[in-house]
Amino acid sequence: MPSEELGDSAYRKVDIEAWMPGDQIYGEISSSSICLDYQSKRLNIQWQTSSNQNEFAYTVSICITYMMCLVYFTYYE
Repeated sequence: MPSEELGDSAYRKVDIEAWMPGDQIYGEISSSSICLDYQSKRLNIQWQTSSNQNEFAYTVSICITYMMCLVYFTYYE
């Protein structure tokens, strides 16, 4: 995805598409964003390194609801 289309928190974003047999098309079922430490700084989510330094965690934002529905409806008998 082009960087000018990313939100403030996203470093990189991937759209996941799957074949939708009912519609006979590929469609977007989920998006995943790598947010680096943008969210963890605001939520104060830290981890401790082996040298006892606190660092902000990197976060990933993903929604899997549509992905689960697609698998369910594709293989439902």
